[in-house]
Amino acid sequence: MKQIELIVLLVLMMGCSKAPEEAHTEKYTCPMHPQVLQEKPGRCPICHMELVKVGAAADDGSLMLNQTQVKLGNITTAHAIAGNVEAKTILNGRVVVDQTRSETVSARLKGRIEKLYVKEEGRYVNKGQPLYELYSEELVVLEKEYLASFQQRAQGDEAGTYDTFVRAAEKKLLLFGMTPSQIRKIAESGTVLSRTIVFATASGNVSGISVREGEYVNEGDPLFKLESLDKLWVVADLYAAETHSLYEGDTVEINITGFENHSVKAIVIFVNPEFRNNTQVLSIRLQIDNPNHLFLPGMQAQIVSSKIEKHVVYISRDAVIHDGDQNYAWILNQNGSYSPRRILTGVENENMTEVRYGLDENDNVVVTGAYLLYSERILKKGREITHSMK
Repeated sequence: MKQIELIVLLVLMMGCSKAPEEAHTEKYTCPMHPQVLQEKPGRCPICHMELVKVGAAADDGSLMLNQTQVKLGNITTAHAIAGNVEAKTILNGRVVVDQTRSETVSARLKGRIEKLYVKEEGRYVNKGQPLYELYSEELVVLEKEYLASFQQRAQGDEAGTYDTFVRAAEKKLLLFGMTPSQIRKIAESGTVLSRTIVFATASGNVSGISVREGEYVNEGDPLFKLESLDKLWVVADLYAAETHSLYEGDTVEINITGFENHSVKAIVIFVNPEFRNNTQVLSIRLQIDNPNHLFLPGMQAQIVSSKIEKHVVYISRDAVIHDGDQNYAWILNQNGSYSPRRILTGVENENMTEVRYGLDENDNVVVTGAYLLYSERILKKGREITHSMK
């Protein structure tokens, strides 16, 4: 019986003595190329740097590194900070015409264009400036009706009948594009105007001319297109990740190419409620004042939006690990190990990123070398890492 007990004891002792040797297999890797992994010292076949011993990875995803590994991996840390962070969104856009301030000059009567006072596109016209001269038989008939009623009233109109006719005929002439001064000229001269000059009803840049001298036009035919430059639009594309950075009513700063030292304030007047077909891009529209016509359609513009997020926890942008649709940060624990933490980020600027969940103020976060840690963790345990937010 004692022999059997002695044999069992010897087997257990042999098993215990072998367990540590089997459980602990030393591996070596390159600090710059973590995909290089071997079981004995040597040099990296890629960069020829001396391999270092790999720290053991704990079940919670943490890594224990020695000072040589930390130094070679250039791993530095900084504490998460609580405070205010300024988020800037910079977009590239272009200046276009304010479509709500465009006007089409159409023919009000059928007739023949006898003369064009504006013959080329790009010309700026003022309200009241002559545009074209029209001969219209229909307009001549209306002028004759007005003149006849006016002359009858002048001979005596105790009942006021002809006065009513005069007012009705005058309204028709005004409706068909004649001015009060032209109507007075008919009354004073006692003759009709065989040709009528039509004037611009608004100021603007002539962006289109659809008629030539000598052509006949029908009622409603478009003749000129005028575009106001007093106010302009700036349009830009907003990508999916930026959709919550700008809203209607927000005030932003715009720098127009060629006027970098003359930034202007603008208001977001429209954000498209749906993405452009087959893209993840929204279009936004801003309005700028242009009283001196310094800016012209087609100019390039840079849109800068600044917002202050108050009382938030933020870290360096370099500390954030982006992996698909999730973000991570590496934390230096009190025992000297490094562990990954899944985080939810918010606004960011050129240097800092807001952390909405996952970190507390004064957590010691890895700033440089975070991707090296993450690569080594994936190399050891694979991508299936389960992290819960704090």
